[in-house]
Amino acid sequence: LYEKASKTSDWSSLAARLLAVFSSFPALNGSFLKKDFVLGIQRASKHDSGLDCESLRSFYTSVLDMPASGVINAMVTGMCELLSSVTQMHLLEPEHIRFALILLECPLIQNPTYHSVLLAPLASRIILLSPKLSAVFVGWLTRYCDHEVSLFTGMIGSFQALITASLVARHDAYHYWPVIAATKALGYFNVINSTHKTVDFQLFYNPAVNQALDIGRDYQYWITSGSAFCFCQYPFILSIANKNNLMKYESRTQMNKEFQGAYMNTMYRGVRTAPYLELHVHRNNLVQDTLMQVCARATELKKQLRITFVGEEGIDAGGLQKEFFQLLVRELFNVNFGMFKYNSETNLFWFNPFAEDCQEFELVGIIIGLAIYNGVILDLHFPFAAYKKLLNYPLVEKDLLEVDPSLYQGFQTLRTFDGDVEDVYCQSFEVVQEVFGTTHSVELKPGGKDIDLTNENREEYISLYTNYILSSSIEKQFKSFQAGFLRVCGGNALALFKPKELELLICGSEELDLRKLENVAEYYGYIPHSPTVRHLWEILYAYPLEMKKKFLFFTTGSDRIPFEGIGQLALKITREDPGHGNLPSSHTCFNQLVLPDYQNKAIL
Repeated sequence: LYEKASKTSDWSSLAARLLAVFSSFPALNGSFLKKDFVLGIQRASKHDSGLDCESLRSFYTSVLDMPASGVINAMVTGMCELLSSVTQMHLLEPEHIRFALILLECPLIQNPTYHSVLLAPLASRIILLSPKLSAVFVGWLTRYCDHEVSLFTGMIGSFQALITASLVARHDAYHYWPVIAATKALGYFNVINSTHKTVDFQLFYNPAVNQALDIGRDYQYWITSGSAFCFCQYPFILSIANKNNLMKYESRTQMNKEFQGAYMNTMYRGVRTAPYLELHVHRNNLVQDTLMQVCARATELKKQLRITFVGEEGIDAGGLQKEFFQLLVRELFNVNFGMFKYNSETNLFWFNPFAEDCQEFELVGIIIGLAIYNGVILDLHFPFAAYKKLLNYPLVEKDLLEVDPSLYQGFQTLRTFDGDVEDVYCQSFEVVQEVFGTTHSVELKPGGKDIDLTNENREEYISLYTNYILSSSIEKQFKSFQAGFLRVCGGNALALFKPKELELLICGSEELDLRKLENVAEYYGYIPHSPTVRHLWEILYAYPLEMKKKFLFFTTGSDRIPFEGIGQLALKITREDPGHGNLPSSHTCFNQLVLPDYQNKAIL
């Protein structure tokens, strides 16, 4: 038909054929198949749709290159008719959903012109799939992660563009079906990406949704409306900032209840209850003071925090809070305190399985929760596995790489060793460690000390040993730590976060853009063009990244920036007379650098 039309310039027969095929559910599902699927030797499964994607893409390229627009219009009309006729009762077997993949492969899908007539109806059909067919469809889309990343990314972008355009056209997202359908369809891609990490998870954030989101309304829909649509049901689309806003909303709601309760007790019952969580601590007894008061006021942890250092003047407007957290974290993570083990290869801390005081681990969890609730970034150095465990995500062997890289590499050597493992390694299924001069041994399985490590059982050994380091050996300590954290942050909003997002919320981001930091800096006694200020920025720009981070740590108490971006940092640079030998100083509680007005750049 194509050759005939090319010679005669009469495209009507080809257009009619395309209309007939693309409007027919069985015809389209039976098109573009590999030979074995045409012959019935193979059937569609979650591992193979049966589509010959190269032929399909070649077909689309040919059609879109044809000089007659009527051919394309006929194909699009057929697609529209097909989508309008397909119902859930048609979608029973894997062969029945090939049409969805055929349409997603069409380049027109990425053209915003066709989003409302093609992509939106397609999304509304995709979300009708049964759990069985959803698993099949996810299997088909997963293939793009390994071989067609650009197409996978393009499909995500198309659904995002549909959501954005739909929000512009109609702001009531909670009842507008294209927004709902496209958001739910994106869920398939998020499921795949959560496992394969093909694209950055932030690609799923939709700026239009996050800008228009009504935090209070969405949260209330989420916790009260059951099956009604809300974006909290699809948290992959929400930015960290909005998830934090949702957590703050939840926190504020709880704090308001606490405040009102305190007010009512005072007014009507004569019971004086502080509307804030006020901690009075001594600098030289910080851990014990905090632990004692937190335990005594366990029901008040979701109130706004106020800190008083005993014997010192000052009202806590945020600065004392920040200093309190800095000092407490520094003391709790001191290796001499014995709660955490430090790994010099990774500069990270892990739980000490031989630390006995679980109450102090609970305090660490509470402190992290209080920091989140009160908007303070902590200078924590946990491996990523800690954040996965906090959210009850399963750990894998690779998580050991940050906790104990030497042990992880040793396992890789063991796994690939081609000699006699039993003869060379001379190990049993037992972990032997030296603790305070005493040998401590734990069997990795019942009777493990009598089971030799061999070529045949080394995979089991690696698995059990990894689980011992990451979980079973620290079970008591981590449970207390997690319990403390959940006492403060155990609300609904925590479930919205991915582990990486939780890490960013607690510790901030490592991405340091010095130009943005310069743009948001505030000056006291200086102006942006003061010679000393210009010299400062010239020196900082010339620094390597590690030195830039050290400067950030010197001035703010952390080498990370707020997850919302460096614009939230509010760096303050204050002039001081140079005097004799004065050095720059800082007030990390206020992100303030006190900079003497030196005579020249060399001195600075």
